Amino acid sequence: MSEGLIARNMGELLRERAATDGTRDLLRFEGTTLTFGAVDRRTDQVAQWLATRGIGRGDRVGVMLPNGLDFPVAWLGIAKAGAVMVPLNVQYKAHDLAYTLGDAGVTLVLADPAFV
Repeated sequence: MSEGLIARNMGELLRERAATDGTRDLLRFEGTTLTFGAVDRRTDQVAQWLATRGIGRGDRVGVMLPNGLDFPVAWLGIAKAGAVMVPLNVQYKAHDLAYTLGDAGVTLVLADPAFV
């Protein structure tokens, strides 16, 4: 990386944008809209929750959620925690899931109760 450039992640970029455009819409899904500010607050909560479970920089967090607002909120919260999101296909069978979790080095999974 050249001198003067700052490495940032999506969580940091969200935080910056929420500070300047907090009331603007960011996410819409099936009639529900979240602003930059709302997403910033929700992702802070996710990052804090992950930290209380020992998740930090470089840790891998599996995400097994259906389409909806929870998926991008989880992704950005994981980024704010400095961790790496590992998307998990909700159609995986047990052996596929076990392989992916092990191969990716996932230490925690965020999953919809329907997939547990």
